[in-house]
Amino acid sequence: MAIINKATVTQSGEVNRYIITVELDSVNFWSDIIRDANITHDTGITFDNDGSYWKFWVDNESDDAFRVKCHDKKKSNTLKINSRPLSRMILKSTGKPLNSRFYVQKTTHRVDGKPVYEILTHKTVDELMENVEG
Repeated sequence: MAIINKATVTQSGEVNRYIITVELDSVNFWSDIIRDANITHDTGITFDNDGSYWKFWVDNESDDAFRVKCHDKKKSNTLKINSRPLSRMILKSTGKPLNSRFYVQKTTHRVDGKPVYEILTHKTVDELMENVEG
């Protein structure tokens, strides 16, 4: 279920979506979500999941939150969470392969005043693109 409202729809009527990549030992946040969620080096991120349904929010108050780290200079437009267990949990629960790119959508929900983002795990970005091209 996708939540569509004025905050998620652009002037052209398209839904604002962001991208994350789940690799072997990291979850990578691309530049658009970094700006929207105000994610910086050492920002805390808390995840919540129910089966293959995943969501996350910025959580700097929790000692248990995953800490975001900078990529090397070659990937300066992304930040990452170094956690093989987190990556494996996401990929196992979704049944998707390594290096999967997922769309992320901002929801209307908030936790401690911070927006909640839903990882759209039904299909990867590449699977969706195959459907468009084919």
